Amino acid sequence: METPVKICTVRYFLTIFLTVFHCFIFAQTNPKENGGKRLGINYGLGTQQKFPFNLNSYTYDVEFIKLNYSQNLTRNKNLNIALSIEPGIYFSKVSETDTFTFGENNNDMTAKLKHSVSEKTINRSNEMNEYVLNVGLQMIYSINENLSPYLLGSVGPMVIDKQTKRQKKGFAFSDIFAIGLLYRTNDIILDLRFGIRHVSNAGFGHPNKGYNSSNFEIGLSLPIQKPER
Repeated sequence: METPVKICTVRYFLTIFLTVFHCFIFAQTNPKENGGKRLGINYGLGTQQKFPFNLNSYTYDVEFIKLNYSQNLTRNKNLNIALSIEPGIYFSKVSETDTFTFGENNNDMTAKLKHSVSEKTINRSNEMNEYVLNVGLQMIYSINENLSPYLLGSVGPMVIDKQTKRQKKGFAFSDIFAIGLLYRTNDIILDLRFGIRHVSNAGFGHPNKGYNSSNFEIGLSLPIQKPER
């Protein structure tokens, strides 16, 4: 069942997205003619339990929605560098395992009573919201007018609303490296992306073991230009 926070957040992002689009004129030409500016919305899913992570000490699953603004910093024929700004919210669930061992030495009262070694495992689950602003660079190669693969690297501040055994509540950083593909048809740009993400606070607080995830996301965007006056 969708939580009220998640439903309200999705509505909030969609409202911003549609309102901003309404305030712009959408270019009917190649994106290069408007400086490669585009604005869109991305939705994605991620997990720690997949390559290249898959640690046994915890599970981490995330669902996210974010706005996506991109603007070319160069204007070459094929290879360009673009600024990427992505504010978003991540709905995550962390499950951590604590294993307690009894009777590891002869002085332990449990060992004297049971004459054996026993373990007790406790699973702790937490649902969290992560409020994120990632800023980075995209290296985009235009194969033709419709198809453009890219690499993305970004980092940015974030706030986590709940503390866990692995990570302190509050301020942290979101680091993303991704590969993607932009496919343009008419005025709509389809964005397909696979990436890895790391969350930690760079030692500003403890605990700081962090979270990792492999993410897949899909997005839609439109080229934009300022309205004529």
